[in-house]
Amino acid sequence: MNYTAMLHTHTLAWFLMLILFIVTVILLKSGKAKGGKIVQMTLRLFYIFVLVTGATLLIWNFYWATGVKAILAVALIFTMEQLSTGIKKDTLQGSRPMVLWTQFIILVIIVIYFGYFVA
Repeated sequence: MNYTAMLHTHTLAWFLMLILFIVTVILLKSGKAKGGKIVQMTLRLFYIFVLVTGATLLIWNFYWATGVKAILAVALIFTMEQLSTGIKKDTLQGSRPMVLWTQFIILVIIVIYFGYFVA
């Protein structure tokens, strides 16, 4: 597989992962636990897929910006998992949800910026 095909696969996987995350949050917040669990497990599969394609791209074309983007992307995936698990278990209390949502939005913007404009 060539670099361009892997890059497009990685980008599509990120896009689908963000959609699955939004669907997971909506389902879990609306009380549809079974549907939310199914979509959340699919989301976790996409986490792995994105990490593997991203690591492949990083190995093929290492540049300082791709290294920074990789670290920020892992932090974003970690934040997404914290949010979805916290919503599912109803453990997000106090200021924690606002902090995690703010962190999520900032990381999405920075990762997209690094992915399209820097690297």
